[in-house]
Amino acid sequence: MTDALKSCPFCGSDDVEALDMEGKHYVVCYDCALEGPFHKSRAAVIAAWNTRAATLAQRKANLTATRGPQERR
Repeated sequence: MTDALKSCPFCGSDDVEALDMEGKHYVVCYDCALEGPFHKSRAAVIAAWNTRAATLAQRKANLTATRGPQERR
C-alpha cells in the first residue's frame, strides 16, 4: 500500500492531502476545495480516492474486446 494520492478527479490538481479529523479520514483538494470520501482509516481513504471509474472510451474498448465478430456490428 502506498500513501501516494492521485490528482484530483475534478480539477486535476496535485495539491491534495489525506487528513484525519477526530478519527474520520478524508482527502482534500486545496485548489477546488473538494473533500471526501470519508473513511475510518487512512489506508481506506487513500484506496477510495485513488479508485477511478472507467472512462467511456475504456468501457467501449472493453466491450468491443469481449464481443465476438457477429456482435460487433
